[in-house]
Amino acid sequence: MVFGVLAAESGLDIFTAVAFSMAVIAGAAQFTALSLMQDQAPVLIVIIVGLAVNLRMALYSATLATHLGAAPFWTRAFVAYAILDHSFALADQKIKNEPDMSLSRKLCFYFGATSLVAVIWVVGTGFGAWLGLIIAALVALLLGAEVERRLRDTS
Repeated sequence: MVFGVLAAESGLDIFTAVAFSMAVIAGAAQFTALSLMQDQAPVLIVIIVGLAVNLRMALYSATLATHLGAAPFWTRAFVAYAILDHSFALADQKIKNEPDMSLSRKLCFYFGATSLVAVIWVVGTGFGAWLGLIIAALVALLLGAEVERRLRDTS
């Protein structure tokens, strides 16, 4: 939700903020990219820094590849896209504790661990962006009313 509020305050509309969260699904990279975009950094710099911030995801992917390497390419690609810190930790621990799990059970556990948080993140971004717009409008309204009151008091 916080990312959505900050995105709205930075001038992103709700759709763009939600699309950003769906495309990146990585809080640290999103906050960093948003800050760089506010500072009008070149797009290439924003991308490079975002990738650097999320470099740990490559290590997570390498670890999960040892467990899920037999999965089809597109499934592995989706696993890599959807890695979250907690889902990696849960899946890695579960697979180590139950080494005889079938590939389909491993994948189901992994996506179950990831799905709920990813949905909450994206919906929270949308709600936060909406709330950010409401807060901005409310502040403008209250400040406008205060300025008008002070102008009347001085006349």
